Amino acid sequence: GATGVVKQRMDYFKESQKRLKSISRAIKAKDYRDIQENSAWLAQWGGEMISLFPEDSLSSPTEASPLIWENFDDFSAHAQDFMQASRRLALHAEAEDYAATTAAFREVAQSCKACHSQYRVKN
Repeated sequence: GATGVVKQRMDYFKESQKRLKSISRAIKAKDYRDIQENSAWLAQWGGEMISLFPEDSLSSPTEASPLIWENFDDFSAHAQDFMQASRRLALHAEAEDYAATTAAFREVAQSCKACHSQYRVKN
């Protein structure tokens, strides 16, 4: 039932979840090209993320917490952390460094959890 910018960002978050799962599988298979492609998409999304959170975008069925707009600088910093972690993941995959790629993937996942714990409404 979401529309407009709320639907758009929900779609991006669903896509990012799919890409994270794909990266997880690709790490196990040591498919570095897949990791690079998906992490590059995640980095781009991280750079665009805050633009999909205008102040008037709390309509149902959003899972965005009102705290986002009360602490927008902190929220933006979380998006930047996600983008930077995704870029590092792509670089380690390009170098085909398994240990560093695995560590970078955990960093990306942790950046998601850190933001969600503060800025996502628990249903």
